[in-house]
Amino acid sequence: ADTVINRIKTYGWKNILLDFKTINLNLFKKWIDRPKGKVYLTVDYHDVPRYVKKQRDWKKRRKKCDDIDKLVHSRKQSGTHSFHRIISVDIVEDDKFTVDFEPVFRDADQGKIPLSLLENVRKLVDIKAVLFDRGFFNAITVDRLKDHKIPFVIRAIKTKQIRRFLEEFKNFKRVWHVYDYEFNKTAHDSHDRRRMRVKTKLVITDNSVVESISAEKYDEDDRYFIFITNIPVDSQGTAFKLASDFR
Repeated sequence: ADTVINRIKTYGWKNILLDFKTINLNLFKKWIDRPKGKVYLTVDYHDVPRYVKKQRDWKKRRKKCDDIDKLVHSRKQSGTHSFHRIISVDIVEDDKFTVDFEPVFRDADQGKIPLSLLENVRKLVDIKAVLFDRGFFNAITVDRLKDHKIPFVIRAIKTKQIRRFLEEFKNFKRVWHVYDYEFNKTAHDSHDRRRMRVKTKLVITDNSVVESISAEKYDEDDRYFIFITNIPVDSQGTAFKLASDFR
């Protein structure tokens, strides 16, 4: 193990990352049946556990971890709060493929990372839309995606404003509806100190109608699908298609 680690240290993580990217790009180019038209992409984080001993005040650590500045900290999983985090862009059509990926460090701008990846991916594929989970529901990400005219669908966090929209949606017994939504301080990522105000469109659909399944079979969280998008949603068919495709 020490020999392997020493080889890795000598070669350097940046060279290793570049090699993996080159291999991945060659695999993509040789993918015979890859989609020829526009494709759905997803952007997501992947955490690899890293076990770091706590440094005690009365006892100096004998061995210093040289990757400590490359770790992120999150909710406890597999007995640790420390992780090596990777962000990837994947094609999610009939066949799935990871097109590009980057490491994420503690001081990284979380809103900027997806965009830098997407700029690389744009050179390889035509984007139908990029699908994000709730972890990307913040003003910085939305603002940059809109500026670069990248079509997106981001699952929404139920802020106070969105809960009001949802209650209105239920009261009028709607099956789909589009609302004007503006990010406010309660909807911002905790690291966003600029307090940007970004306008977008919020869409709510009733999954029981989309999937033609009895409403009694859903719980409150699953029945209504709520997302923001910069794709024009001017019909029930478009709203239902985006909701269905996202799932």
